[in-house]
Amino acid sequence: MIDPFQGDKDAGLAACAGAVGALAPRLNDLAAGGGGGDLVAGVRLFVLLSLWGNRMDLSIWPAGGAGACGGAGEEASATRAHAAFAEAMSAGERCLLHDDSAAAANALLAHGCERVGIVVDNAGFELVCDLALADAIVCARRRAAAAAAGSSSARQVTVTLHVKAHPTFVSDAMCKDVRATVAAMCESGDAAVAVMGHRWNSHIEAGAWVIKPAFAWAQPQPLWELPRGARNSLAAEDLVVIKGAEGGKGLPTTSLLLFTVSILAQSRRYDARANISCLYCRSRISHPKTQAELVQAPSVY
Repeated sequence: MIDPFQGDKDAGLAACAGAVGALAPRLNDLAAGGGGGDLVAGVRLFVLLSLWGNRMDLSIWPAGGAGACGGAGEEASATRAHAAFAEAMSAGERCLLHDDSAAAANALLAHGCERVGIVVDNAGFELVCDLALADAIVCARRRAAAAAAGSSSARQVTVTLHVKAHPTFVSDAMCKDVRATVAAMCESGDAAVAVMGHRWNSHIEAGAWVIKPAFAWAQPQPLWELPRGARNSLAAEDLVVIKGAEGGKGLPTTSLLLFTVSILAQSRRYDARANISCLYCRSRISHPKTQAELVQAPSVY
């Protein structure tokens, strides 16, 4: 399949090299057992990073932005990537209208959360941030399992990356973009980035990451009109992360969380113990706290 936006995607990824170099050591530290053993804090950092990475959506760039080769275009791309990373590292939580990022991190690490889905929106630095979150989830769960060696409750996790099957918009992240991003990290001249990239590749080879394309994610229908296949894919997960334009298709922010839960409620696999984590447009991170919130979901619309 020909992707008419490949040049824009390549330029966007190349321009964020500095920001990627800054996040890689932190992610490698989490994978290696650093951070003082506080897995929740480690995962929370990458929850916020994935959220703020939405600022790098190529579809909202001005003309001549990420796709401009050299000069002001590349400089603007790099500056924007650094800004997104800096905000996630420092002021991310202060700039949210509602912040349950710690609760979301706890949900990602919770017993029984063995299948996590991330609905991926955009290629470039935003995709890097989503993959960083997926890596943090897998590495933190492995560390938790190692700490609970011999415990029957120590289970591994599978992260499914729900990507787009067709390049409808300039930044649409597809299966090939995930693989190209991982390959670019592996080939980086920055040693920390290369280590991170090879670990990402090992997640794919081992099945800890599953890349699942669907045409539904590149179509304009609101979430409540998702085709059955896409609905069933989400229903198969224990926890789903949705953010950016994918999370907001036709949904007001206050209803996004409950309606996402209702997608699972309408499936026969729904369990009131399930945790759903929704990241919405840099303004909301939340998950259901009580069964009362969960059972309200079918009546949102």
